[in-house]
Amino acid sequence: MTAALGPKWNAIEAEVPGLTVRSVVRAGEGWTAIAYRVNDGFVIKFPKRAEAWDELDREIAFLQHARARLPLPVPQSVCRVRESAGAPHGYVVYRSIPGQAIDPRSLSTRAHAALAHSLGEFLRVLHDMDPQPVASLLPCEEPHATAVLYQGDADAVIAPRLSRVERRALTDVFTRYLNDPLNFPKQSRVLHADLSAEHVLCADGAVTGIIDWGDVSLGDPDYDFSYLYEDFGEAFVRDMARRYGHTDPDRLVSKAHYYSIADQVSTIVYGGEVALPGDVDGSWVRLHALLEGREP
Repeated sequence: MTAALGPKWNAIEAEVPGLTVRSVVRAGEGWTAIAYRVNDGFVIKFPKRAEAWDELDREIAFLQHARARLPLPVPQSVCRVRESAGAPHGYVVYRSIPGQAIDPRSLSTRAHAALAHSLGEFLRVLHDMDPQPVASLLPCEEPHATAVLYQGDADAVIAPRLSRVERRALTDVFTRYLNDPLNFPKQSRVLHADLSAEHVLCADGAVTGIIDWGDVSLGDPDYDFSYLYEDFGEAFVRDMARRYGHTDPDRLVSKAHYYSIADQVSTIVYGGEVALPGDVDGSWVRLHALLEGREP
């Protein structure tokens, strides 16, 4: 399915019991799927490729297990249609969560603090979840091996396009991260693994839900702060860390900085044909800012 063609809604009506499509609003697009809000009551997610079903199935199964254990609402699937006359790779229907994605630039100081507290509490509960019941569902990330891989990619692809000062900064970030064993927790935790401003819904100043769980995995809990560090900055992450009860906020900020740089490297190197227009260029801009010591 291409974004230009879009779904065949008449066919989808016939496939989803009780559905009459009255309104459709495009809700968002990621590397693996496009989502539409239908009738203000449902969100229908369409995978772009057949292999994206692995991610969708994992998301659905995990949220069925975790929904009642989490302190904030998360998507609830209504049905999944793998073979569809309305979309070449099928789709999943979710109940809609009210609210809009957060715009970090529009938050007041008070709203900033309230959001940091809500997300800090949410992550504490998520990371304290017993991983054993879902361990067979979730991929397990190995932070050290991933960092070594990204370091090689950065040296080969990124460094030649940087200034001498930026190359030194990039090398220093990877060296500090890899050479400190305390950066690598002994126990993996359940991660959202894509917790950014666009995946946090709010209404009337309150968080109404956490969406887009396709990257849910087992790994280093500090990783879940990294996208929020990119979106909101260091002060926000430190505020979150206080409510979360983090024992080493200075290390957390340092790791969030590393993870943010690694994220830009990953997008530039691996984005290829799956990245959205502007993603790779945006990663270059953020990478330069991070290496220069500015918040992206």
